[in-house]
Amino acid sequence: MFTFGFVLIVNIVFILFFCHMFSNSVENLGRRLNLGEGVVGSILSAVGTALPETMIPIIAVLSNKPSGNGISTGAIIGAPFMLATLGFFVTGFSAFLYSTANKRPIKLSLDKNIFERDLSFFIIAYITMVLVSFTKNKSIFYSGATFLVLLYFIYIVKTLKHQGKSEGDVPILMLSRITRNDGIMFILFQLVLSLIGIIFSSEEFVDNINRLSSTLGVSSLILSMIISPIVTELPEKFNSIMWIRVRKDNLALGNITGAMVFQSTIPVAFGLAVTNWALNITSLFLVTLTLISALFQYLYIDVRGNLSAFILSISGLLYVVFIYCIL
Repeated sequence: MFTFGFVLIVNIVFILFFCHMFSNSVENLGRRLNLGEGVVGSILSAVGTALPETMIPIIAVLSNKPSGNGISTGAIIGAPFMLATLGFFVTGFSAFLYSTANKRPIKLSLDKNIFERDLSFFIIAYITMVLVSFTKNKSIFYSGATFLVLLYFIYIVKTLKHQGKSEGDVPILMLSRITRNDGIMFILFQLVLSLIGIIFSSEEFVDNINRLSSTLGVSSLILSMIISPIVTELPEKFNSIMWIRVRKDNLALGNITGAMVFQSTIPVAFGLAVTNWALNITSLFLVTLTLISALFQYLYIDVRGNLSAFILSISGLLYVVFIYCIL
C-alpha cells in the first residue's frame, strides 16, 4: 500500500507539472495571438488543463485491460462533477479568504454573458448525454457523439465572437527562463513537450489505478470517479485560485466552466463512440448532482446578475453528499 501511495503521489506531481507547463504555453500563445479573456480562459486554458482527464479515459480504453471501460466511464463523468462541485467550492472559498484579508471584494466581478454561455452549453451537452445513454442503441450513440462534437465547435465560434477584454499580464514562458527566448516556435515547442509529458504521466496513472483497484477489491469505476478527477482537476483549481487572488475572476471561472463544456462534449463523444458506454445507478446519481450544481449557479446569476463567494461555494456540499452516499 505504501508503494502504491508513493507511486500515485509521483504521478500527481508529474501530471501537475506538465499541466502547469501546458497552461503556461497556451496563455503565452493567447498573448501572441492577441486573444481576449473569453478565449484564453474558456478555451485555451480550459482545454489545456483538461487534457489529463481527457487522456486518462482514452488511454484506459486503448490499454485493453478488463477494467479499462470502467476507468474510462468514471473519469469521463467524474471530471465535470468535480469541476461543478469542488471546482466551484475552491474558487468561491478562495475569494472568501482573500476578501477577509482585504485583498479583494467578496463578490465576483464576472461577465454574466460568458458565465451563462458556458453553463448553458454544458447543461445542453450533459442532458444530451443522459438521454442518449438510456437508448443503449449504438447508432444513436454515434449520432449523439457527432452532435456533441458539433456543439463544441459552435461553442468555440460563439466564444471567439465574445472574447472579452484582457485581465492583466501573462506569466513568463517557462522555457524562456532557460533559452532567454519566448518566440512563437519556443511556445509551440513547450506546448508539444508538455503534451507528451501529460500523455505518459496519464498512462502510468491508469496502470496504477488498475493495480490499486485489484489490491483493494474496489470497483475501478468507483475508484476512477473519486480519484482520477480529483488528481486531474487540480490544475484548474490551482489556476483559478491564483487568478482569484489577483481579481481575474473571468479567467478563474472561465477556466472551470470552459473545461466543463469541453469535458461534457469531446470526452463524452469518445465514450459514446468507442467504449461499451453504460451508466449505472451510481453514475446517474453523480450526473444528477452535477446538473443540479450547474443549474443552481446558472439560475442564480441569471436572476441576481452576480455571484458571491458564498453562493459559488455552496456547490461543494454536493460533493460531500456524493462521498457520503458512496461510503
